[in-house]
Amino acid sequence: MRLTGLGLVSKVFETVPDLYQGVEECVNKMMSKPPLALRMVKNIINNSMTCGSMEAALTVEREAVTSLFSSEDMKEGVNVFFEKRKPIFKGKSI
Repeated sequence: MRLTGLGLVSKVFETVPDLYQGVEECVNKMMSKPPLALRMVKNIINNSMTCGSMEAALTVEREAVTSLFSSEDMKEGVNVFFEKRKPIFKGKSI
């Protein structure tokens, strides 16, 4: 069975130390993202497996996006874009 065609494998590592380095890079990249958005993505993925229908899954996603629009992290993201600086995400809703 070849999983790469399904998009389930994006990288293969030759050695265990290379794997650990790749995992660390991936985690560091995720940690630089807004924590509320990451939490919502995890929630959407988890709920999509049990929603039962596409409509229910899209409702969960729509509610998550709506709640993120009223977060401090969203405002920080907009400010960062215009100010051309690194973000300081706090993971707080307003």
